[in-house]
Amino acid sequence: MQAIGTRVKLILKRNLLCLSLVLIFFSCLPPQNRGVRHPLKGDIDANRIRVLVIKTKSPVSIGSNQKFVIREKESSKLIHEFNGRTISFSPDKVTGPLVVNSWDSPISVNGMEFNGDMELYNVLGSIYVINVVLMRDYLMSVVPGEIPARWDIEALKAQAVASRTYAYYHIIKNKSSKLYDLDSTTSFQVYKGVSSLNPVTNGAVAQTSGEIVSHKGIPILAYFHSTCGGKTADDSDIWTGIDEPYLRSVSCSFCKESPHYEWEARLSLSGIRESLEKNNHHLGNVKSISFRIKSGRVAEVMVRHTQGLCNLTGNQFRLLFSTDQVKSTFFHSKSSGKELLLSGRGWGHGVGLCQWGAKGMAENGKAYKYILQYYYRGGRIEKVRFNSMLN
Repeated sequence: MQAIGTRVKLILKRNLLCLSLVLIFFSCLPPQNRGVRHPLKGDIDANRIRVLVIKTKSPVSIGSNQKFVIREKESSKLIHEFNGRTISFSPDKVTGPLVVNSWDSPISVNGMEFNGDMELYNVLGSIYVINVVLMRDYLMSVVPGEIPARWDIEALKAQAVASRTYAYYHIIKNKSSKLYDLDSTTSFQVYKGVSSLNPVTNGAVAQTSGEIVSHKGIPILAYFHSTCGGKTADDSDIWTGIDEPYLRSVSCSFCKESPHYEWEARLSLSGIRESLEKNNHHLGNVKSISFRIKSGRVAEVMVRHTQGLCNLTGNQFRLLFSTDQVKSTFFHSKSSGKELLLSGRGWGHGVGLCQWGAKGMAENGKAYKYILQYYYRGGRIEKVRFNSMLN
């Protein structure tokens, strides 16, 4: 018995020595290696995403209510340590990449608060402020920014999966080529930091943790929009160079309750010319405008003017105007003197998930997976698999 006890003691000492060496190794890692972008196996939504929240030539105010530090990104050298202050960064003072860490509270950027860390870069005289944040925290802000939190939970879960899929698509696309994965505007997904958090949409993110829509084993380009107006758009009819099999037009009878299901607009010829000029289309006085319709939507716009012809896609034409004026490419027009009268349906580009359609389907008892597979035909709902995607 004494010999056995001695062996047990030796084994315990050996294991404790190994554990101590492991702890020493990890405690000595430099700060930039503690937040790597590869996944934490136990929690897929603990991966980090890089979001551009500010791009400006003006000074940027950054601070926290608690302790925060500023380090050089490459060397991790400590530059300053503050407690409950706000610091102004002008472009000329950001000579190399900086990292701002705050462990106890969000970091404010020009008055908006964000979880995670901030990285600052000087790019051709402009400050780029990039929020490096957990996917979970990012989605908890995005979902209520894109869809009302009061909607049915199945619609919220469909949005959470679509937004997660869209984010991971861009992480994979940009993993080695850009400073950031996406920005915080409607050009990608609306991200407002901690100000938009809501317990209901937080639940939708948690209940779908790690789930994406995939095609051939990778996240799809999960476009979504407010209201399709009765039929979603084929991606190839909206954008040139995009023709994904899961972004085909589908009938949708579920978004009729949307306030944007039908709309009207008046456009003057002079107003059209002014909008074209603002977008670097130089032309003379507008003589006529004609539209080519494909699958019910405006695919091409031809503007004849005193100096020639200007061609645009239907989506380019839509984006010349405010989002509440020409709401979609799903319209027809008639001339009235020097004006065009537009009668349209839907709001947004019309590709992929129809958010008001998801609401209608959820209220009729459809689960979020059914909703997603209805709008993303051929898509598969699965957990993110990183070995084949990110490595």
